[in-house]
Amino acid sequence: TDSNAAENTLSENAEVGLVVNITGLAVDPDGDEVSYKLSDADIAKGLFAIDATTGVVTLIGNLDHDTADSHSITIIATSTDGSTSQESFDITVTDADGSTPGGGDTDNDVGPVTDSNAVDNTISENAEIGTVVNITGLAVDPDGDEVSYKLSDADIAKGLFAIDATTGVVTLIGNLDHEVADSHSITIIATSTDGSTSQESFDITVTDVDGSTPGGGDTDNDVGPVTDSNTAENTLSENAEIGSVVNITGLATDPDGDDVTYALSQADIDAGLFEIDATTGVVTLIGNLDHEVADSHSITIIATSTDGSTS
Repeated sequence: TDSNAAENTLSENAEVGLVVNITGLAVDPDGDEVSYKLSDADIAKGLFAIDATTGVVTLIGNLDHDTADSHSITIIATSTDGSTSQESFDITVTDADGSTPGGGDTDNDVGPVTDSNAVDNTISENAEIGTVVNITGLAVDPDGDEVSYKLSDADIAKGLFAIDATTGVVTLIGNLDHEVADSHSITIIATSTDGSTSQESFDITVTDVDGSTPGGGDTDNDVGPVTDSNTAENTLSENAEIGSVVNITGLATDPDGDDVTYALSQADIDAGLFEIDATTGVVTLIGNLDHEVADSHSITIIATSTDGSTS
């Protein structure tokens, strides 16, 4: 039981060493001595300790109402005869808005991340590398501690945007393409010198530039769709000879005039029935057909321009 009748309530800015208003008490009818300890889980958390002799519980770690507004501890009583009993007790953590924390209050931690640039977060798909994206991360620490900025690991891995650690200004470092993605989301993480952090996500709209010469990856001048320039029906007898033309001729054009080459998908290559001439796009038979096994086949032609674009 708890022999301390006071409420088990503690302020989030309570100092380490403060008594928690819980005093474990267990009696052995034989008169054997009883000692007290907390559960292994409570010990691992590092927030509370108990006096083995008196059963008095004290605070040994930093509390934060915003992280957890209550905690539960389990007191285990052990008699010298080896018998044990245990009971759990709840401890309420009260908020201390605006106070100077003695034990971990987040009220003076870094505030939320906002965008101090009021301009719309819109950028053209042909924007040049280094263009400012109209996002300026801003977070303030009430203590006056300095705040630095970074993007999430996922955003860094994408390689499209960067942020100035000091100013919070976001810039373009990769090529955009409206046809691939007409918007992107980035997450800015603000870190105070006191170690506290906050983060917020912002959306960036990518606008289309039809027919323009891209400065950052526009697909309007990439290789066009693959068509079949052979108008004959794509029909083949099951006893067709190896090398027979299949009446399919892949054709794709790059508006820039770049050369285009052709290949079949890896699955088609693995199937071993057809091949395509990389230059002409003409498809021929290289394997044996059997109408009873399969009365039709599907192939995928991939066109690749020398500019690296594909369709």
